[in-house]
Amino acid sequence: MSSLLRLLLGAPLVTLLLLLPLVAHVRTQHGHIHDHSHEEQEVTYRAAVLEYEAYSEWTEEGGMGIVRENAIIIAEYLAQAKALGVDIMVAPEYGIQGMEQHYSLFNNSNFRTLMQFLPDPAENVEPCALDMAPEHFEAIQILSCAAKANQAYLVVNLGELVPCSNHVYNPFNIAIDERRWCPPGGYHFYNTEIVLDRTGVVIVKYHKKNLFLEPAYTDGEQPDEAALFTTDFGITFSCQVCFDIAYYHPGVSNVDNHDIKDVVMSTSWLDMLPFHIADAVQNAWSRGLGVNLMVAGQHLPERAKVGSGIYRNFYDKSVNYTYDVDSGNKMIVSDVVSITSAPITLINKDHYTTKKDMLYSEVISLESKTKNSGRDHVIYWDDLSNYTHVVLEKGEGLYAQACHADGLCCDITYTLSSDLIYMLTAYSGTVEKGFGDYNIYTQICGLTWCASADDVNSCTHFESGLPEDDAIGPFAISGNTSCEKTYATVFHRDLLLVDNSLYDFGGNADNVYTIQTSEPTPNLMSAGLYGRWYSRDPQ
Repeated sequence: MSSLLRLLLGAPLVTLLLLLPLVAHVRTQHGHIHDHSHEEQEVTYRAAVLEYEAYSEWTEEGGMGIVRENAIIIAEYLAQAKALGVDIMVAPEYGIQGMEQHYSLFNNSNFRTLMQFLPDPAENVEPCALDMAPEHFEAIQILSCAAKANQAYLVVNLGELVPCSNHVYNPFNIAIDERRWCPPGGYHFYNTEIVLDRTGVVIVKYHKKNLFLEPAYTDGEQPDEAALFTTDFGITFSCQVCFDIAYYHPGVSNVDNHDIKDVVMSTSWLDMLPFHIADAVQNAWSRGLGVNLMVAGQHLPERAKVGSGIYRNFYDKSVNYTYDVDSGNKMIVSDVVSITSAPITLINKDHYTTKKDMLYSEVISLESKTKNSGRDHVIYWDDLSNYTHVVLEKGEGLYAQACHADGLCCDITYTLSSDLIYMLTAYSGTVEKGFGDYNIYTQICGLTWCASADDVNSCTHFESGLPEDDAIGPFAISGNTSCEKTYATVFHRDLLLVDNSLYDFGGNADNVYTIQTSEPTPNLMSAGLYGRWYSRDPQ
């Protein structure tokens, strides 16, 4: 073990945590789906997610210095989380390799220095216990030792170096996939989500399926079950990474087919109005599927990246999140209530099964080396030119309708006393994402504030400033979507969420979905039914 790791594990806080009473447990199962012989029971566990701006300074050490520094910082944050009683912590996408990989490192040899070799979860490997050269390994070893020292699950996103030739270095003897084209260097690069259990063992290695403007990476082709893992407190989780949330695989598939109620997600989201702001998308997905969602996001507002949270929509629809351009690094910690899918193997199982009268929830500011105030926030906008749109008249108890393709009709009943402009929009068809690189099939019914009654593309645009305070409603928006899943995004003009308790959302047997409020909603930016017709995505 390197002197660096001895120093890390010898830090006072970690040493203190090692003296805590040990919790007996068995080896976590990877790829476990559901134990049907098990009697389900309600449990409460404590989760943490990081909003973190990754260190990305390029020095003479190359990528090795970047991944080491980020691994050490995340290990320190895990120790802080464990001191708060956290069972599982999620770190953001690119939290180890940093953001500059996409913007300045187009040299393949430089990019490769950011990658790590990772073992097959089936081998139950504990990187902390291995004696290997630090190149392409030091970061995962630091993280493994941190998970072990703090006896906590750690979900972290790394760049992975995967051999595709029998003639290159392959320290973990990863099976060579000869079905895919192998680059000249003999390796594929994967955007990889790993999970380390309380003993530092790699129990999940999921390759991101739905890449977003990541030309250096290879898209994942694993079965959806590769994203599953079961903890010693009896909960089976599914993993996903960023743009995966827009698709059926793996997350929605695992919820539908394996009754998953808890999902962990690392992201480096790209904010896009009027419906794809990070916090709104995360809450909508969690509420629409009725699951708990733990999201750790990269904090880089100059590149449209803000927002992380714990969304408890399986249990009580409460949300603990951050969406703050000037926040810097944050840790969101919450108790999460769920239902077991496997037996609890901990000796102190009463800690998890005893119902708490008050669920813990906190947002904690973390030390940061970056500027935390006066930062720019870049936002992108969808093109609404092809949306059917209707300007809402001022009045009480009014009705409007907008229809589009595929039989979609959007209806609204509402009260509007403000002089501000709101439009009802309807759209069914493909929507471009990633500046035209990706097309997904959607059906949308939207209520949006607009700067001009003459231009639907003025909706949610606030470059010239936000208008005076107002309120709209009560209102009810309904749409007869044909989609496999329909979600609801509702947020204010400061881009913060309208509280889940302030509106109802649901659908009926005819696939008519409704967002309904009982009181006026102040300063509404957007309220949208967002349907995803996964089966009609262009191939």
